[in-house]
Amino acid sequence: MRIFIDTNILIDLLIKREPSYLCVAKMFDIALKRKDAIVISNLSIINAHYVVKKIAGVQESALRTALHNICTTCEIAPLVVGITEKSLMSGFKDFEDATQFYCALENNCDVIITNNGKDFKLSTLPVMNAKDFLAVYQQKNYD
Repeated sequence: MRIFIDTNILIDLLIKREPSYLCVAKMFDIALKRKDAIVISNLSIINAHYVVKKIAGVQESALRTALHNICTTCEIAPLVVGITEKSLMSGFKDFEDATQFYCALENNCDVIITNNGKDFKLSTLPVMNAKDFLAVYQQKNYD
């Protein structure tokens, strides 16, 4: 399975933000044990760095180390040619969400995990939060 992680989920992981942190951490743990691909766009790495440093006051060196560790265990998806244009021309209300969707699509992901499912109404991929993902895939013997 190829699991695409939205920026807000990455931020939850980095700063242990509740209410979703425990589910996010468990989801990452299960996916890594099963050798599922966790896919994160390079845009999310950049945006998460900015947001976490700004709102959480995390030290630069600690934040870079945490992001480096994530980059070594997850697949970092580049924003290839065409994603920006498709995102700009899409019906998505939010340009960044459209960019994440097209990045997930381009990288053959099976699901998008986000805290803002309503922002992905136009997604042709399943979209769910970490808690719902765990509920669905644990029922299917995921772990």
